[in-house]
Amino acid sequence: MRTGTNINLSQLLRFAFYPLWLRWKLGEGGIWIFNVLHAYFSTHDVMWAIATGLHSILTLCALYGYNDYADRYNDRLNPKKFQPFVEEINNNQQIFLIVIIFLTILSITYGLLFWKYKQSWGLFLLYIVNFAYSSFFKSLPVLDIIIVGIWGGLLTVLAPRVNLSLCVISGLMTSIAHIHQIEHDIEIDRITNVNTSAVKLRKFTLYMKNTLGLCTGYSVWLSSRSLLMAFMILIPISIGFSNQNILIKWYIWRIYFLISWIYILIHVYETKIIL
Repeated sequence: MRTGTNINLSQLLRFAFYPLWLRWKLGEGGIWIFNVLHAYFSTHDVMWAIATGLHSILTLCALYGYNDYADRYNDRLNPKKFQPFVEEINNNQQIFLIVIIFLTILSITYGLLFWKYKQSWGLFLLYIVNFAYSSFFKSLPVLDIIIVGIWGGLLTVLAPRVNLSLCVISGLMTSIAHIHQIEHDIEIDRITNVNTSAVKLRKFTLYMKNTLGLCTGYSVWLSSRSLLMAFMILIPISIGFSNQNILIKWYIWRIYFLISWIYILIHVYETKIIL
């Protein structure tokens, strides 16, 4: 292993932002948009929305960066990963870890300066949960889905206002998103010996996804009092049984998530828009 003594600015920036950028290219890591929408609807202030977006992106860079660091050896066998970057991480492990620690400190400091202390504690807990997932829970069936749901719920503390119902809904949606991801990666995870729920409990994972979907629909109804939005959850659930294309199913789920999230925000913060 090289320690990476010949480091330049472009490489440091790559270490900081590539983990999130590469996930965007795969259609992942879009949860920051939910925080931006939450910030705008709760404050009706574009500047708060921009500040929340920047903070969310910074935090996700640190979170995904640590995930890539924890997976640096297994990722050599993962064809989805950008192998030149994987090799760069492995050749400069200490520098990469220092960059991730710096981003983490910067993210927490950002929260302390602009957010309430209670939210900063939530952010600190988010980093602990992320560390626990990457280091211990990723290969523990069922628990991997649960802890990712907690991760998704905690991400909502990056918005100016904390709403418990929105934390729960975000957690449910993130759990479902994670199930789609591990279903898509099932063959890769078998090769790399990562025992996710999809690898060990494939049929149970399908039932769990649909159960979480029904819980999401119920939570959407509790938050918005809209039966239409609640029953719309049956669309992605039913398509899940009739269509075997994981990507198509996932895009339909994401459309529902986005529409229902906006509708909930309109209802919770009494924005004068009629849908």
